[in-house]
Amino acid sequence: MAENKKSFVLYCDLIHTVKELSFTDAGKLFKHILAYVNDENPQTDSLIIKVAFQPIKQQLKRDLVKWEGIREKRSEAGKASANKRQQKQQVLTSVNKAQQSSTNPTVTVNVNDTVNVNDNDIYKDTMEMWNFFADKYGVSKITDITGQRKAKLKTRLKEEHFNLLEILKKAEKQSFLYGDSDNNWKFNFDWVVKNEGNYKKILEEQYLRSKNGAHQQLITDDKLRSFAESIANDPDLE
Repeated sequence: MAENKKSFVLYCDLIHTVKELSFTDAGKLFKHILAYVNDENPQTDSLIIKVAFQPIKQQLKRDLVKWEGIREKRSEAGKASANKRQQKQQVLTSVNKAQQSSTNPTVTVNVNDTVNVNDNDIYKDTMEMWNFFADKYGVSKITDITGQRKAKLKTRLKEEHFNLLEILKKAEKQSFLYGDSDNNWKFNFDWVVKNEGNYKKILEEQYLRSKNGAHQQLITDDKLRSFAESIANDPDLE
């Protein structure tokens, strides 16, 4: 947090993340946030807290940049106002200046609250989040987000359902994704961001394994399940 900043904002949509956490993890996350905004540089070994905190951290950074920008512009506006008052006083106390200028000088201050956040912060934290997961589950880490990888990620970030935190939380339960299969196939970052279909399969838990160890794709909706069964029993289909 910046010096002399005594407050911060948590947004209502954070509830969607918190609802997915246990009461214990939700409490740990809140303490982690408070430690961060008080410049205590908190550390955690919990993957859940780590990935849950990343989007909150980015929002706090964006808010801080905006706050500092507004504070700076207000300071400039205050200085301009003081200069204007000083100039007015000089006019009132100087006959010569009053004769030379029939109006007081006008100082115009334009305040623009628009803040451009450096995309590099988003890529850096995305890479950190992925590598934290990759290190724990033995999948490939990434060393940069550039070129085609960067272009794919940009596209995914614009999509409604792309949320790396939720994707990784779902992936934790689907061991097929990190080598628990006959051919030891493992997913990687590029596969996740390659297209909308890949990460949606993870969110839909299509890589869960059945009790006998076989890979299964889940269809949770009753109507869809019935439709899938009718297709599977059709003798004309392979």
